[in-house]
Amino acid sequence: MKRLRFLAFGLLSLLLLGSCSKDEEATGIGDAIIISKQSEAKTVYGLALYAYTFSSFKTVDATCSTAPATIYTLKSNQGYTTNFSYETPETEYTSTRPKSATVNFSAVFENGVTQAFQDELTENILAPLTIGSCTFNTTDNQLEVSWTPNSSASSYSVSLLDGSTVVFRGSELENSINSFKIGKTTSEWITQRATDGTESKYTPTVGKTYTLRVSAFLYESSANNAYNLQSISFADKSFKWGE
Repeated sequence: MKRLRFLAFGLLSLLLLGSCSKDEEATGIGDAIIISKQSEAKTVYGLALYAYTFSSFKTVDATCSTAPATIYTLKSNQGYTTNFSYETPETEYTSTRPKSATVNFSAVFENGVTQAFQDELTENILAPLTIGSCTFNTTDNQLEVSWTPNSSASSYSVSLLDGSTVVFRGSELENSINSFKIGKTTSEWITQRATDGTESKYTPTVGKTYTLRVSAFLYESSANNAYNLQSISFADKSFKWGE
């Protein structure tokens, strides 16, 4: 099974290519992803764009063949020059279903080299997920989650947010799985760095409200594309830890 390149930060977060050597040839790879989610009583759509390199980007822009006059400016992801990203702002999601398109990336590398690369978007879009249950089991001291399976999904992941900050990021789940449990000692809690430089896993607070996010992922059909997500859908639900 392919492994995820993306996990939730705000909506998504990249697995950073921090180990890549800056001495590698300036070559970029792009990935364009359609995002769907439920907003009140309707489904809305957005776009996520990612560019990766084994060298270092200086700037990356992108255009879409269905609206070539619109220029998307990708920004460094968490300060890393090996990957840049763009996500549709929350206020700009639309109920118009995206059409098939070619996304054209234009990159300038730190060494001055320029390169153009592409990614193809199809009209294959995952419908928003439906969370079936989100219950805290006080006996076992764990959150128990289930969702309605989506037969088109390649895989799922579960995350928790404290406000807009991801504090728990679950590993990729097979598409046959539709439930998950999160305990205080579950390994996927995010590691935090204190002002004195020490690191520790995030610890949930009893009685605090968190957001559960269940995401579904659809890969592109191309077996040769390592960065190959076509669509992501997700559902959110608020709950109080320990209650």
